[in-house]
Amino acid sequence: MFDDQIAKFIYATNSSFRIVEDEKFIRLIQLLRPGYSPPSRFDISGKLLDVVHKKCLKCNKEMLKDKTVCMSFESFSSIKRLNTRFPTFYHKT
Repeated sequence: MFDDQIAKFIYATNSSFRIVEDEKFIRLIQLLRPGYSPPSRFDISGKLLDVVHKKCLKCNKEMLKDKTVCMSFESFSSIKRLNTRFPTFYHKT
């Protein structure tokens, strides 16, 4: 459960998966929960990503059940010609 929360934090903040290997991050986690070792970056990028993704899909399916949803994408190119897309979701409550 603690691993899941760390993974969710990393995904939500778009942080590098390597943050879990940083000595200051490890120290913070050990201060908050002595004896606990955070998951590896390989777990964050693999099995935890799969677990969190499945939970999010299930939650979204339940939340959007019997609702109308509209999805749109905004797209632009930067000065360096990098294409960027932003998905936007709307649903009636």
